Parts: sequence; C-alpha cells; structure tokens
Amino acid sequence: MIPDRRVLFIVGSGRSGTTLVYEILCCDPAAAWISNYSQRLTRLARLHPRAPSGFKGSTTRFAVRPVEGYRLYDRVRARAGGAYDGVLTGQDCSDREVGALRRAIARHLSRRSADYFVSKNTRNTRRVGYLAAALPEATFVHVVRHPVAVVGSMLAVPFFDDVRIWWLGGARVAELVARGHDRSLLAAEVWLRETAACDAALSTVPESRRAVVHYEDFVDDPIDEVSSVLELVDREPSPSLVRQIKARAISNRNGPTMSRLTVEQQASIWSVVGDRAARYGYSLGDPGRLAQ
Repeated sequence: MIPDRRVLFIVGSGRSGTTLVYEILCCDPAAAWISNYSQRLTRLARLHPRAPSGFKGSTTRFAVRPVEGYRLYDRVRARAGGAYDGVLTGQDCSDREVGALRRAIARHLSRRSADYFVSKNTRNTRRVGYLAAALPEATFVHVVRHPVAVVGSMLAVPFFDDVRIWWLGGARVAELVARGHDRSLLAAEVWLRETAACDAALSTVPESRRAVVHYEDFVDDPIDEVSSVLELVDREPSPSLVRQIKARAISNRNGPTMSRLTVEQQASIWSVVGDRAARYGYSLGDPGRLAQ
C-alpha cells in the first residue's frame, strides 16, 4: 500500500504553466514521476535517476525525462473496460482501476530515495473526482494563468487543431472550425470548462490537500511557490532543487503571447471567460500581475 498523502497531482487547463511546475518538481531528488520509459513499463521506474536526465528537445537519445503518462493512465482505465476521456468522477472509478493505479504509483515510489510521487496530465484536470476517489488522501495543485494568455498560447501551437473537444462528442478543433466554429472561442471555452470542472471537483477535497498556484506568481518567485506546493506533501525544497530552479531561465510570457491577439479577439475571449477569470483575480488587459 502507498501513503496517499505522498501523491501530488498537478492539474490545470493546457498552456497554463502546468508543465513548467511539473518539470521543476521533477528535479527534486525525492520526487518520483512518470517517464518516457515507465509509461510503457512501470517496473522501469525503479531505475529512474534521482532527477531527469533530459527534457523535451534534449539531444541525448536515451534521456530519461518526465512525461504526462497518457499511456499509463489509458492502460489503467482500459483494464476496467472504459475510455479515459471526458469528465470522470468517483462513480466512474472501479476497484480494479484503483488497484491498477495504486500499483503503478507504488512502482514509481519504489525507486531508491523516492519520497513522493508527482504527476501532471492535462486530462486529469477534468478527472479530479476520479483520482480523489482512487486515492482519498492525495493532494492537488491547480495551476491557473490569465485566460487570454492561455488562449493565445493554445492558438499558437500546431497540435491545437487536433485537440478533441470533449463536450462536443470528441470532435477535433479542425473539424469544428470547418463547420463554422470560431477557433479562438473554442480555445476560450476549453479553459472555461476545464477550470470549472476542476474547481467543482476540488471543492470536495479538504483545503489542506489542495492549492491554487497562479502562473504569474510562480514565474515571479518560483522558489517561494515551490515551497508552498511542497508543504502539501510535508516537504521543503532541497538545496539541489533550489539550485535547479535558479539555473532555469523563467520569465512571464503573458505579454508576448497576448500581443498576438487583436484587441477585438481579446474582448471576444473575455466575453466567454471574464466571470470565471475574475474569481482568480484576473482582469482584461493586465498580462503581468493579478488584479489588485
């Protein structure tokens, strides 16, 4: 059995900074994580280095790097005869899935010196209820970012056109645009629906096991924000992790990202996301800091 409190899920809409938070936490020698190897065969997690040997874009052919682990989660879900797609709640979680997920995490925690398990998977943003049912004491960090910057970033990545819109039957963005949907408004609704689903599920998780991290605060003071996150698993940043953070070039990309959108586009996006964005302290036209 694994202590659920040693499991930390990073959730948040795509392009919100979840990967940045995840990769930094994976540099902690005490952290276990799903790699490009262990998502295929979980027993390989025991051989993971104490920190990643490479990230995306690494020129090292055999680099061990953290990934979202889609294959692992899909495999767990498939064993119960279900698809790992859309919003999943505790009612969708079978005993068989609980066992499979716990075994997979335990394999990762079996790595020597591993003290806690951290996982980032964008799909998990709408499956907090499912994960909380499988691991009742697990902890969650919801990463949020200015939604206009999120939309600008979504529109800039080539794979956005292949994203399946789960509330519209799984149709791809490109298919929906061909039918007359506005691409930027689809991206805005992705942010809106995913954050709403995440917040609704997190409201049932005790406050001591959840936290909200704003991308803007994280890039401004990553060491302080990492310290707050690690409190959830009763840890402090190690000297090694602090050195890794200081060595990374971290900057707020909201301004350049939002500048790719016209004033009209930003206003249109805000008409979709504005009410929910205000709950997180954001205001239209302020890319750098939270609204005061």
